[in-house]
Amino acid sequence: DHERTRTTGQPLRTEYRLIAADGRVIWIRDEAVVVTDEQGKPLTLQGFLLDITERKTAEQALRESEAELSRQKAYYQELLELSPVAIVTLDIEEHVRSWNPAAEKLFGFEQGEAVGRALDDRLFPTQALRKESRAVRRQADEEGLAHVIAQRRRKDGALVDVEILTVPLVVDSERTGYLVLYHDITELHRAREEAEAATQAKSAFLARMSHEIRTPMNAV
Repeated sequence: DHERTRTTGQPLRTEYRLIAADGRVIWIRDEAVVVTDEQGKPLTLQGFLLDITERKTAEQALRESEAELSRQKAYYQELLELSPVAIVTLDIEEHVRSWNPAAEKLFGFEQGEAVGRALDDRLFPTQALRKESRAVRRQADEEGLAHVIAQRRRKDGALVDVEILTVPLVVDSERTGYLVLYHDITELHRAREEAEAATQAKSAFLARMSHEIRTPMNAV
């Protein structure tokens, strides 16, 4: 680079690494211009060397941080796409920011029908459900987590039984929204109801049998 500057007369601006006297590897910014005589003949290079190790270290740390953030974002996006649990993120005004495929399947609304819309407009058709939803948000704000069993509306108007986990999203100590997980427990409720019905039927049968055993048979 120095020889090229002497030959072309173009200013030198370059950065490179050196090994310092104490063995450290440092970054140097080298800038120089050609000093000529009265006839324009190059005499020497005049410039300066500047230790830019701290700047380079900061730049490298920033690149690594951005790369790590990109990896985490890709990982989070993959989790959203593959998760069997409906995952919804909301902004501070409770408008939908993300709506994963499991949410599409559970509630029937496509991503384009949900993102940017108020969650109330999609899942809470009645004032009672909206009141219950606000109570869940308050609990999440106050305790850092809200865990409830409730009902939410599907696109077809049917109500679905869901287990809900809600946590506030906080960035730099500022609340930016909510992360909400919905787990469909319809089959669990159905199985529980069937089990309870079977238990009641068994109890009724045993009661009848016990009564018949305790009752003396009439003489033939």
